[in-house]
Amino acid sequence: MESAKEAGLKLSSGFLLSFGLSEQAFVEGLKYLKSIDADWIAIQPFVPYPYTDLQNENPTNPYQWARAMAVTRLYTDERTNLVATENAGVYANFLSLTGANGFFIFPNQQR
Repeated sequence: MESAKEAGLKLSSGFLLSFGLSEQAFVEGLKYLKSIDADWIAIQPFVPYPYTDLQNENPTNPYQWARAMAVTRLYTDERTNLVATENAGVYANFLSLTGANGFFIFPNQQR
């Protein structure tokens, strides 16, 4: 990663905020992302899709996702781009609370 940064490449990383992820694991993930000086960070909430093995799992609580995003914004360097991967549905109601300054745009999908 250091070689990539030295070559002027941007580093993007993140993780899935989902079932089974403890607060301690979240904190360790943030420490790691900060240590690698990621240019872009995405904390993606788990959203189950129909007809998959995980379709019956509970989605990430939107409050938990917004809190995780806000903590990430406060903990990381102000130059870091914080990307909101979910900007539709129930998560869209929480975007203004996250501190995100980047968004992914996906084509319309049936959920």
